Amino acid sequence: MTVKAEHEMTGQELKSKYDALQPGDDWSEHPNFSHGDWALEASELNTLQGYWDWVSSQIEQRHDESDLPTESIPDPKVMVRQVGGPEGETEWFISQNLTDRWGDINYHNAENKPLQPLFDESFLERLRSQMVGEETFVVRKDGKFGILFETEFVSKESEEDETFKPHEEVVEALMRGMALLVEKFPTVQFCVPDKAEIIDERPAAWAFVADGLLDDQQRKEFVEAWYKL
Repeated sequence: MTVKAEHEMTGQELKSKYDALQPGDDWSEHPNFSHGDWALEASELNTLQGYWDWVSSQIEQRHDESDLPTESIPDPKVMVRQVGGPEGETEWFISQNLTDRWGDINYHNAENKPLQPLFDESFLERLRSQMVGEETFVVRKDGKFGILFETEFVSKESEEDETFKPHEEVVEALMRGMALLVEKFPTVQFCVPDKAEIIDERPAAWAFVADGLLDDQQRKEFVEAWYKL
């Protein structure tokens, strides 16, 4: 059975989808469009639609706005500490959060994202098949689509709690741990992103796996090693 892309769904179809993802919640909502945003639009008489019909309209609008040639949209610069790279910070050029953690296109800031290739459902489904759990997103790095593994950790600074380790100590431990992964998965790219990229400035580990880089067995072995960080 062919699964509809979200920009092809009606408000009722979107509601059914997210009701199933959020069982027991009478106020399920789309991850990119909150009830609060809709309520503000309704209070200012910018919409007369109900919540889910408004969400459908927003998705369709952003889909149309993002229909730009992919090559015309650059991958933004992010400062990272790359495992096996130069000392200190270096640059990654990466378009993040092209999808959410479930593989649905993320239309936030759509006009500045290279989303057009993801409208090909077969291509998007291929990328989805390479996602794992809820720690992965579809991204584009240096013009290449792939999967970003992102795992957040906590620090004394991020939690404002002296019982946790200092941020820099956590970062050094992550760098050492990922250095061991580089030896086994030399084509995967590893880094610790600048803390400004992560909520509450938490330390985090990133791994970029280009589309098709790992087969099923390699991906299984990689995930097992990743979860041991």
